[in-house]
Amino acid sequence: MGTAYQLAATNQLSSHFSIYQVVHSTRGTLIESNDQAILIRVLRSYVKGAIANEIAYGEYSQKGFFRIKGTQMSKQNRMIMLVVAVSLAGPAMAQAEDIGFTYVEGGIVGGFVNDIETSGAVTGSVPLDIESDADGGAFIGGAWQFSEQMHLFGEYASLGQELEIRSGTDTTTGEYDVVRWRIGVGYQYPVSESLAYYGRLSLDQLEFKDARAAGFTLDVDADDSGPGAELGVIWAAMPTLHLQGHARYTPVGGVASSGSDPFESDVLIGVNGRWHLFPNIALVTGYEYGKITTLNVGVRLSF
Repeated sequence: MGTAYQLAATNQLSSHFSIYQVVHSTRGTLIESNDQAILIRVLRSYVKGAIANEIAYGEYSQKGFFRIKGTQMSKQNRMIMLVVAVSLAGPAMAQAEDIGFTYVEGGIVGGFVNDIETSGAVTGSVPLDIESDADGGAFIGGAWQFSEQMHLFGEYASLGQELEIRSGTDTTTGEYDVVRWRIGVGYQYPVSESLAYYGRLSLDQLEFKDARAAGFTLDVDADDSGPGAELGVIWAAMPTLHLQGHARYTPVGGVASSGSDPFESDVLIGVNGRWHLFPNIALVTGYEYGKITTLNVGVRLSF
């Protein structure tokens, strides 16, 4: 963005002092930026009350800087203005690029598999009383925008699940792994610089494997795949904050309650948030509710 900030003060130890630009001796500029909109917006958000009366607005100079000139200020107001200056620098430096679909991301994921006790893929022909508890794992994903409104994408997640198994008078604990991935193509329709709708078609895969429980034989090695679809919206609520919501259909959404197939379809509802620490680096978090419910936290690098 090319935004620069300068802050300097005299070394006077009295209750009043002058804020000035480095090249000035008494009065001058507290903050300089070549983006007037950011300064005005953030200044109005932060500066309130009596301190607002001590600030005089300048005008565009030939250099293109918008200047906020300071006057004599008390020590208390000096501290407030220092907070304002630091607060201004963060959001402006972190302002994200426009909504895009070229990125890589990864992090940790936790999840819970519902209705595991009804799965013949887990219990087999032996009558077992099974409960599944949430555990964690990792995820990775990415997308590549190859035209103005089209992109390819992929996601992979592996998470463990804890088991509590009761058979007669015997009770033991164990675990198994859940692996999900999908790849596909998407279409995005930008309504504005801050709002975009998108749709995706994908090949979805779900797998249960590696069940482990001392004293029990669990024949868990089930996997299936099929075509899925997703519709969603992304909103840049702030320059540094993007919010996303979606609904998606998958043929392998959860444990099948009947029939010979290990899994059955589901419609999942998800929400995601991205807080941009820098223009191309963001903290991400997401929650998706369904027969397999997940929560993730990670980092995204956009290109």
